[in-house]
Amino acid sequence: MNNLGLERDLILEKNRLYVCGQKSTLRIQRTDATP
Repeated sequence: MNNLGLERDLILEKNRLYVCGQKSTLRIQRTDATP
């Protein structure tokens, strides 16, 4: 039972990092697009 919660926390952390990465890449693309 404890293991399951730990895995879920890891998945949530991965998702959070992924979303943060997506936002940072979008920000980079936006700044690149501006002349």
